[in-house]
Amino acid sequence: MTYILTKMPTVEDLLADSIKAYLLTVNWGEFYPNYADLNISNDHPFEELLSNANDSTTPRPNLFPSITVVASNDGEVPGMAKGWKVESLSSGDLDSLISDDWYMPDTTLNDFKAALVAAGKVYGLSHTATWRDSVSIEIWANNAKVKNDIYNLCLAYLQGPGALGLKQSDELTIFSGSIQGQRSGYYNFDFGRTLFGGRISFNVDYLILQAAYDTTIVSLEAINHTYKEIING
Repeated sequence: MTYILTKMPTVEDLLADSIKAYLLTVNWGEFYPNYADLNISNDHPFEELLSNANDSTTPRPNLFPSITVVASNDGEVPGMAKGWKVESLSSGDLDSLISDDWYMPDTTLNDFKAALVAAGKVYGLSHTATWRDSVSIEIWANNAKVKNDIYNLCLAYLQGPGALGLKQSDELTIFSGSIQGQRSGYYNFDFGRTLFGGRISFNVDYLILQAAYDTTIVSLEAINHTYKEIING
């Protein structure tokens, strides 16, 4: 039986979680105790406010200050694909097969692990490509100084240990030369208050890995059979 393992990070989620951890580490809440609860997510706060705009019975949620991480465009980086290569897995590799890392249901992953134990070693092919996302961080607050300080910390995060941590843990590469920001000039007056905004955009590279293992193949001499099946569908 053929098992296909796909590993592809969700850049927006990883960045949002990493920024949350970073702001906890620098003790953001001690800078502004009244603004300690930051709304950090991939969902824009204006969407929720607009959805409740005609509902006078439901109190409007307190969504600010907010940090929204959004990936707008992505595509493969030309010339960076590593092509197909022969792979093998042995029963000693079982600890590396964690369901959170792969797009594979737990039941299927457990079946694959059982087949791996039974065979001792399985062979297949893998393909790795580098993709690039254009990412934006939008910052909104009802206090201009709070917005500016969040902006400064996000900018420092992108050029400091936060970005390094993502490189080490998830192989996400943030290119400092691609970082562009607009600290001021964003305002919103649509929701009964003045909201001050800032925006930082940058590029992130990451790896997409897909591997196909055929548990019926027990020697390298038979690997061409799987290769032809993959290439020809």
